[in-house]
Amino acid sequence: RADECDKLSKKYALEAVKEYEELTGPWCAKGGILENHKSKKVEQTLENTYAMTGWAYDTAGEKEKACKAFSDFLSKYSESKHIPSCMLRLGTLYIELKKPDIAAQTLEKLAAAYPDTSEGKQALSSLGKSMYEIGNYDKSIEAFGKVFEQNIELPIPTMQWITANLYNCGGTHPKKGALLSVKAGTALLELLKNPRPEDWISKERMKEIADKPDEQNKIIGSIKDRMLFETANGTFWSEDYEGSIKLIDEMLKNENSRYLFDGLFLKAQALKTLKRHEEALKTYGEIVLKSTLGGRKNDTVYFKAQCLSGELLVELNDFGKAYNAFAMLS
Repeated sequence: RADECDKLSKKYALEAVKEYEELTGPWCAKGGILENHKSKKVEQTLENTYAMTGWAYDTAGEKEKACKAFSDFLSKYSESKHIPSCMLRLGTLYIELKKPDIAAQTLEKLAAAYPDTSEGKQALSSLGKSMYEIGNYDKSIEAFGKVFEQNIELPIPTMQWITANLYNCGGTHPKKGALLSVKAGTALLELLKNPRPEDWISKERMKEIADKPDEQNKIIGSIKDRMLFETANGTFWSEDYEGSIKLIDEMLKNENSRYLFDGLFLKAQALKTLKRHEEALKTYGEIVLKSTLGGRKNDTVYFKAQCLSGELLVELNDFGKAYNAFAMLS
């Protein structure tokens, strides 16, 4: 059923394109009935038609033709109220067509020329996310860097995305990206000191738990745990290891945190980097202990902690204890 609807929408979109291009082509050409028109209503209709041609091609899945149509419209009607929406879509299409340089030029121009429009505010964050998704991490970091430089207000979900992704960048962990993650995460943690549930929980879920404050608090608590963990990651990769430990310790105040083990592993890594080896080993021991509590051993966590503990002991030339750690794996 969905496929049929999609085919029909593309069919109707292409039919619309024929009508639009007849109006802006033969009708306006030399000898056409609109060749020498001086009507403001006709001019407004033509302006709207040029804009709609791009959207129609887009709906039909003709991305290259949509780009050309949008570009034609932008060059012909530089003062149109439709420019921001068309530029935003044009930039996104260039990303989809794997033309990141042209996409960046288009979206950066949109952000600079129309900073007070919703499209202008979306442009750089849209560019940042899209560049990230295609693995162009430098461009992504550059785009979000401009967002922060220009103090563009971002919605909470976008801030959460930045916090959880820019320190990673496909496992490359660039310091510039990590610093932006920390910036976003720190702002979110400040908001979470006095949160409004409706800002953090989806409308659908809020309807279900509107009269259940305990459930709301539970969800907010889980969100806070995640933001502490993700910000701690960003802090670690920005080389602020003490700051990372502090955030993890704050998160670990919740003994039931779903990020308990990940947080402890990160803390141990930070301690090891700071050459606080005894504390790192103690943390690995804490992980081993917690992974066996409740009568059900978490084998993945247990083995990882024992291996890392053994490897650290080897680095410290404490081969006897290293042997014991590895022996526990058999």
